[in-house]
Amino acid sequence: MSLCTLTIDTMLARDNASYTLVCSRLRPANLPLLSAVWASRFGLLNRIFTLQNGNVANTDRHPSVPLPDGFAIQGREVVFLDMLRAFVSPAPEFVIHELRVYDANIGEGDRFAELMLDAIETRVRYSPNFGIWRSVSGRVDRIYHLWGYRSLDERDLVRSQTREDAVWQAYTDTILPMLQSMNTMLLAPLVAIDG
Repeated sequence: MSLCTLTIDTMLARDNASYTLVCSRLRPANLPLLSAVWASRFGLLNRIFTLQNGNVANTDRHPSVPLPDGFAIQGREVVFLDMLRAFVSPAPEFVIHELRVYDANIGEGDRFAELMLDAIETRVRYSPNFGIWRSVSGRVDRIYHLWGYRSLDERDLVRSQTREDAVWQAYTDTILPMLQSMNTMLLAPLVAIDG
């Protein structure tokens, strides 16, 4: 098992302009084993996502991206993940990252993950995958996967292209009955580090 940690910090920010300013000033100081940092840009705002390799066990003292004076962390969720497909540091032209979170039916997480890994090569013909993980804390039948796009228009195009792909459609027809929920978060990369 190759563990990593996803921390989701909810910031207390005055407004979207302040949030954007804070995100532009974030620096990954003293974050051990840092892989990447993102900010939510659509949907629920004021969230910072930090991915670190390894198990950062002490969640009370879990390091996070430092905030400028006057801003505070309002809430923190720490998820321990098993890396099913290694994180790949995205090329800079991929400015939209889509983090998809799928909750499989209880007891079907292993089968769901196996099917996804079998079908991934079909899907990556349309846009790059930056990693696939399975939760090992909390909801253990939860799968996270991260995709890259150059724009929202490209994301829309890719979604329409995959709906036309017979192999991908056969996969989705198989897995949809296995899912309780599907959620997506569109993120802007703040920091990505190779290795």
